Parts: sequence; C-alpha cells; structure tokens
Amino acid sequence: MNMTKKGELATMPPRLKYDKYPVEIIRPLVLVSEESIRSFAQEMGWLQITCTCGYGDDGERKEYQRRLDVLTAGSVDAKRLMLKSLSNIKEGYLA
Repeated sequence: MNMTKKGELATMPPRLKYDKYPVEIIRPLVLVSEESIRSFAQEMGWLQITCTCGYGDDGERKEYQRRLDVLTAGSVDAKRLMLKSLSNIKEGYLA
C-alpha cells in the first residue's frame, strides 16, 4: 500500500519504534498467517469478533490483500519472500 499510496518502500516490521512518539510496537504473530490464527482460535473455542471499521472486509486494505493473493497466486512462501525482500535491499540495483 505504501508504494501505491505514498511512493514509499516501507512496511511495518515485527518490532517498530516510532520516530515521532515514545511508543514501540511489537507484533509477535507477524509471520503467522491469518488463516492459522483463525483456525487456532476456533480450536480454542474463542469468540470471533468482526471488525466494523473502514479497514474491515470491504475496506481498502482488504482489496490490497486480494491483489497480493493474485500476485503471489496465494503462495505463503512467495508472500514471505516479498516481506523478506523489504529488509534485504540491494541498493546498487535500484533507480
């Protein structure tokens, strides 16, 4: 989304310290698929809460998830390699 909305090559890493705020976000499940999380939650009998905000099923983020699925043909490995590429930048090959 950052590339198409802001013209930036950026992502939210597993551990992020904000420049503007004294806040650090830790995302321990960043490499776990949403489907795996849903399956585990169902096995545990946990309630599923549906997001009703603009970022839910009909939001722009969901559309970008669909586009990513098309680009990677749904391959989890391809998605992981794309994420890995954001921290393995070969500057000599960039414009």
